[in-house]
Amino acid sequence: MVALLTFWFVSRPIGAPPGWGNDFDAAVKEAAATSKGVLIAFHSANCPPCVAMDRTVLRADVVQKAISEFIPVRVDVGQKPQVAAMFGVMATPTYAILSSDGRLLAQTQGYQNEEEMLRFFRAGHEAERNGRRG
Repeated sequence: MVALLTFWFVSRPIGAPPGWGNDFDAAVKEAAATSKGVLIAFHSANCPPCVAMDRTVLRADVVQKAISEFIPVRVDVGQKPQVAAMFGVMATPTYAILSSDGRLLAQTQGYQNEEEMLRFFRAGHEAERNGRRG
C-alpha cells in the first residue's frame, strides 16, 4: 500500500515549472524578436519521466538559471501532434533547442538529470555558435 501511494504521489502531474509557456508559435515569434533560442519540452500527460522532470530537474535552481537563456515552451504531443511530427518526436519526454531563426540545434530524449540537461544546453549553445546542429 505504501509503495502504491508513493508511486501515485511521485507520478501525478503537478504542472509546468515556473516560466514555461504552452504556445509554440508565440515562443518562436518571441525568440525571433529577442534573439533567444527556443527550448521545447515535448511531454504527455501519462508520462512518468515527464512528471519526474517537472518535479525535480526542471525546478532545480541551476537548471532554472540555464533555462532563462531560452524561451521555454511545453508541447503536449497528444494535443499538438503536428508540432511533435515536425521534430520527429517518437517518445516523451523529448527536449529540443531551436535557434532564434527556427533551426534545430540540439535534441535529446528521455529523463535527463541536472548534469545531462546542462550538457544539453551547452551543446545547443555550441551548435548556435558554430552554425550547425549539435
